[in-house]
Amino acid sequence: MRKIAGVLTLVLSAAAGFCEVVYDYQNQGAVFDGTNRVHVALSDSGINFMMTVAGTGGELNSNIGGLGVGDDQLDGTSEAITVSFSTAVDFVSIDFGAVGTTISDGVQLTVGTESPRNLYTGIPGFNGTSKVYTPASVIRLGAGETIVLTGSSGTSSFDLERITVMAVPEPATGGLLLLGSLMALMVRRASRA
Repeated sequence: MRKIAGVLTLVLSAAAGFCEVVYDYQNQGAVFDGTNRVHVALSDSGINFMMTVAGTGGELNSNIGGLGVGDDQLDGTSEAITVSFSTAVDFVSIDFGAVGTTISDGVQLTVGTESPRNLYTGIPGFNGTSKVYTPASVIRLGAGETIVLTGSSGTSSFDLERITVMAVPEPATGGLLLLGSLMALMVRRASRA
């Protein structure tokens, strides 16, 4: 029984090895400048994947303030940023700059199939100092599902600063970890015999 517990511990430890990927959109002018769609290579504990960022209403533009459309901000409801990933990810948090204190100065955020959320610094769970939205529980996005950002109203203005996601290992990866653990157990038993 002790050996089985050791195998499970090994599998759980390997699966827990995946970490969060934080992508900072600030000062990325060389990446987000002059186009309305950009592909960015990311890696999380050996899982390589692509992040696609698309702008609606103009070209993507990044400077010290953050990422926006046309300039370093998203202005009103006619500009939007859509973010998607080539593999399944867990959406952990998103960080904004210049978000207002009322709904008319806020962000409308849609993550996957979740209902849109209007975020502004006057609501609970969206701190006016940090301007970071962290859902109560991690939201899983399938490959190609989107995160969409636009203004809550025609007068809102904000920028995107950072996003934090965690790559979801494919089922085959978990199976290989289990298979490797079982083989290690069999080798250990054979060496004792």
